[in-house]
Amino acid sequence: MQHTNASKTARLPSLIDTIGQGFGAVNRRLWVLIIPLVLDLLYWLGPRLSFQPLIERLGALLRAMDPNAWQQLEQQVGPLLAPGSSPIDLTLPGLPSMINLLAPRLAHLPPPPTQPPVWYVGSVGVLVGAVALLGLAALLATTIYLVALAGALRGREQPPLTLRRWGQILGSTLTIGLMLLGVLLLVTLPLSIVASLAQLASPLLASLMLLMGLALLFWLLFTASFAFDAVVMSDVGPLRALLTSLLLVQRCFWGAAGLLVLGWLILAGLSLIWQQVAISTTGMLLAMLGSAYISSGLAAAHLVFYRDRLRSVSDRMSRLARRA
Repeated sequence: MQHTNASKTARLPSLIDTIGQGFGAVNRRLWVLIIPLVLDLLYWLGPRLSFQPLIERLGALLRAMDPNAWQQLEQQVGPLLAPGSSPIDLTLPGLPSMINLLAPRLAHLPPPPTQPPVWYVGSVGVLVGAVALLGLAALLATTIYLVALAGALRGREQPPLTLRRWGQILGSTLTIGLMLLGVLLLVTLPLSIVASLAQLASPLLASLMLLMGLALLFWLLFTASFAFDAVVMSDVGPLRALLTSLLLVQRCFWGAAGLLVLGWLILAGLSLIWQQVAISTTGMLLAMLGSAYISSGLAAAHLVFYRDRLRSVSDRMSRLARRA
């Protein structure tokens, strides 16, 4: 009877309750909305990247090596080489949205009130450096963002944010990001080469291989999706954070998948609303504020899910250990 009562009292909250607790945490730390709002303003008003000088240099090199190949490629990259080609914004690397959903992903942004500056990329080194710098900045912003949300959930259990602890957290998140990037490269590069060779024999086989590769990448990212939560909620290192995320997804697969799908549906549905609202400068600012609040609530719900499910998994494993 005691065991049955304990099981009932330890019943996990539903996904709706989890999301509700996430928005409650955001309401206690409304200042965290500053981070996604700043990122949104940067995407909208910040510098644009132009790859025209780099493409021209690579085009000249390829034209000198193989004129025939260049003529075929020129038809595809011709619009990028046109003098009036439009530079792209800083959302190109996609790193903030990969690490955490911070910014509204609108298909068409209204024109900014001022003309943004243009950064011209003329070499591969500058391109790699720019992407790395943007990635580090996004990682730093996301870490501060998650630490603030974790503090709202942990309350007095949150250790003091000393300089040493900040260094440990940033080091762990950076290591996790580099490990995930390394895994992605190890999977995508060989797969791309094999798929290119298979394309010569069977386009269908190549398409199936690419589909399987995308499924594998999605699975890897999904199983590692709670690693950042483990760093800010459990104060663990990068390797243990990844293992904890793997264990949590394994033991609570359907709940984690349900949270992912529910969050995606909410963001996808609201993005249609933001698209209708953001038709002017005032509407764009309202869309940014609304998107920042909803995305923050879902991010905090992710932390709530990690906290509650990890506690449940730990209790279950402790009971099994005592029985053994």
